[in-house]
Amino acid sequence: NVLKRFLAMVLSAAMFVLALSLCGTACAAQFVDTWRYQAFPAVDIPGPQWVDQSEWKTFDYPRRPKLSNDMVHIYYTITISPDDIDRDTILFYAQNQAVRVWLGNEVLYESGDFVHIDDSKGDTWHMVTLPDFYGEQMLTIELFGGDKSVLGNIKGLRLESAMYQVRELFMHDALYVSSMPIDVALILILLVYYFTDSPWKEIYKR
Repeated sequence: NVLKRFLAMVLSAAMFVLALSLCGTACAAQFVDTWRYQAFPAVDIPGPQWVDQSEWKTFDYPRRPKLSNDMVHIYYTITISPDDIDRDTILFYAQNQAVRVWLGNEVLYESGDFVHIDDSKGDTWHMVTLPDFYGEQMLTIELFGGDKSVLGNIKGLRLESAMYQVRELFMHDALYVSSMPIDVALILILLVYYFTDSPWKEIYKR
């Protein structure tokens, strides 16, 4: 009976993965121009709209730009266009950094502590849905942290539909999710063995 439940759970998980895979096809995110950045040694910095435009430096994402050891704050920015209305959700992974996402002069999303530099920010996926906008806008990702080894390091950045982003998150964790029924089944087997009398126990004792 435990085996039947386990097989049913595995089958349900497989059907869910298949359903998600049929919801859409993968497309590369298209941005209008190249990524640029500015880094700061200060905790309090002005919003990206107040940054000197001549100071932006280009870099090749996903490579992280070279930063001096005194930097704790960084802006990444790129121009986006509303031409493709289906691609309205940003997804990326940041390690031990506080995160803000700006569209033009508006903060769309904030996660983590932007005051205490030594606080651990954790390892987190960030998914942000863009509001309706007209004309080209500056999309800016603000990062803050005291861990020099990861500052400015973001992974898996893409601009796609919400359904596609959810599917990517699920597929990323599918291995861990699929192993849960196996873990539960093993625990149940151990519990059954522990709480029942069986001739096999005598054999092991010998």
